[in-house]
Amino acid sequence: MASTVFWMSLLSLILLFSLLDSVGLLTSPFALVLLGATFAGTAYLHFGFKRQQSWALAPTKLLWLFLMGMCAVFGLIDLLAALNGNFFSGLLAAMLFYVVYTMGKRYGNFNNPMFVSWYFGSPAGGNNSLSLLKDEVMASCPTCLSILAVKPFELNADELCPNCDGRLVSETTAAKFGEEE
Repeated sequence: MASTVFWMSLLSLILLFSLLDSVGLLTSPFALVLLGATFAGTAYLHFGFKRQQSWALAPTKLLWLFLMGMCAVFGLIDLLAALNGNFFSGLLAAMLFYVVYTMGKRYGNFNNPMFVSWYFGSPAGGNNSLSLLKDEVMASCPTCLSILAVKPFELNADELCPNCDGRLVSETTAAKFGEEE
């Protein structure tokens, strides 16, 4: 995840550079100060996140959302240019919208309790917090992907998921292990 934050930090510089160039401020001293401050800030944030500093998680989440918004805005601008006949702007708009989509999917990782507990180094996530019994293991339902505690050596082919009532053991698996016994 830290490498993704690094690339997103570089993306922020590229987007800022592009924005300053499009409004004609790229050669001004203000632009140099703004680009330098952005570079220093995102580098500091990246190294803080990479070292799992407690202060870095919330600003990284904000940077992530900001970059999603910036990519969406630039995607809309390029989409408008594509409607005027610029093929490459259309291609760039498609790529930017894909970046927004994938960043949106990965944003959920920042709020995942397992990730947060790993990031802060607390034992609140993982198997320690699940209170599994001696013979239980964590498994997921093949139908709804719910996380369940199951006893694999006591599991039979007729077991159903408590959430979706789907079978926990597929028919092929039941047939395969039924032949071995």
